[in-house]
Amino acid sequence: MNTAMEYLKGIWAEDLEGLTWSVRSEPTAAESQSDIPRWKVDREGNHITIYRIPTERFGSHSRKSMLEERLKVEQQVFEAIADLLDIDPWDLVPDYYNR
Repeated sequence: MNTAMEYLKGIWAEDLEGLTWSVRSEPTAAESQSDIPRWKVDREGNHITIYRIPTERFGSHSRKSMLEERLKVEQQVFEAIADLLDIDPWDLVPDYYNR
């Protein structure tokens, strides 16, 4: 998670200045009224929380390796950052797909 977060903070330095993040096991009951969130964005506090258990358990069950597990966590980091910036996750890495 740290690698993905630092990578994105390098690309979006101005937009993510002062951003902090944490990992919690799971959301509280108040945070998961209907769907179980995998992350929480606090725009006012400039903080992202990734929820470990929902990320691990409610993703694809076909993952077979530690690399696949890591990629799933990194996917949640990308989606949380995109949520914070109010952009599509595919737009986080400019020109990546124009190679």
